[in-house]
Amino acid sequence: MLTRHLYRYDEVRAALLWCIFHKRTTEGLFWVQELLDSECYTELFQILFEGWLWSVGIARLEWFRQFWILFQKPDVNEEELLLCANTLLRLPMRDSTLFHLLLRGPLNPVERLPPTPKTDALLPILSEVVNTPMKQDLLRCFRLGKVVSGWRLANQLFQDLGEEEWWRLLNSIEIRTIGNPCTRLCFEGFAGIDTLFPEDESIKLACRGLAIAFLCLSPSIQTKSNHVLSMTALDSHTESCLKEWAGLVGRRNRRVYTPPPECLSWITSRGCNPYTKTTIKEVRTFTIDVLREKGCAFWKDRLEEADPWSSDEALEEFWDTYFPDDIPDEWSLADQKKSHGPGLLRPDETLIPWRLSHKWFLRIPSLLIWNPLDTLKEIYDHETWKELKVWTNGYEIGYTELQATELQSPGKLIRFDVIQS
Repeated sequence: MLTRHLYRYDEVRAALLWCIFHKRTTEGLFWVQELLDSECYTELFQILFEGWLWSVGIARLEWFRQFWILFQKPDVNEEELLLCANTLLRLPMRDSTLFHLLLRGPLNPVERLPPTPKTDALLPILSEVVNTPMKQDLLRCFRLGKVVSGWRLANQLFQDLGEEEWWRLLNSIEIRTIGNPCTRLCFEGFAGIDTLFPEDESIKLACRGLAIAFLCLSPSIQTKSNHVLSMTALDSHTESCLKEWAGLVGRRNRRVYTPPPECLSWITSRGCNPYTKTTIKEVRTFTIDVLREKGCAFWKDRLEEADPWSSDEALEEFWDTYFPDDIPDEWSLADQKKSHGPGLLRPDETLIPWRLSHKWFLRIPSLLIWNPLDTLKEIYDHETWKELKVWTNGYEIGYTELQATELQSPGKLIRFDVIQS
């Protein structure tokens, strides 16, 4: 799909995700504005959610609550959406727990839990909800911060209970242990995420993992994650940039940024091709038919309104209106390369999935998993993940034949008395 200013959509998506991961605010808002100009509202909601999910997640749950309220509104408010994106790009914290948790889930067995006298004292209060040994062990994992074991138990319970009852269980535990209505609203959004991502099993799985990870956080971090978050106002530099871009809509000079090459490899069409192939032909042979076939929502609406196929005059008026700086095949090579160009790979280069993931998550710590990147190669080498190519999707393949979880008897509390002679 081609956007309002003829960028490829998959590259705009990759560029915006990269900016969210690396807190590149002004550049990130450029891509947000490009999607707004393209009337790709659903796509923008999806990218913002993905960026938050993989690089922030449990570190700032309140952002998602506000995002979800905005998404559920019947009409899109571009100004509110821009501020929501700006707030996400400027969040100081980042967390990669979810990504590492999904990779470890099928591989790590449930560990033997140490004595939990405080949790044992809590169990009678929760007896109506936490009424089986597996649910009791899940609660112990939450209280101990044992996120990988908790995730294994939660997956087994998901198979036993079904989706609706599973989410009801988590909400009941949350009410009795945290009691924050913001958390419950977020869990409701996770349970209904298929309205934004229809039939995307990886996203549904990730939302379940995120809920489990949040319940494994310490109370103090949970409080910080749910703390009131005001939408961050635009700074003066960003405001001036947005005004400048608004005055250039439809012009060649509006193409200010180029998608960073480092974010394109393997997750975009051009990033899967060697440098011996190029996409430049797409702009050098640009026609109305190309725009009809590959254009975004903005272009489809404009083509329907103008009907440039009806006459030569209508075609000429369309070009003059929407391409005042010449049509793309007459642009300079430098201008064409803002959105198109050669592939990113060597002719003999093959995908090494763990290196791709390492590049994206290198600077993003985890609140719950210690030194997660140290074992990334070994995890990807496991038979379970032989079909997993990119970090953006496909996690459900490792959970389709997950073996039943075996509970281990909890550790016993041993007391030693020192006897003086």
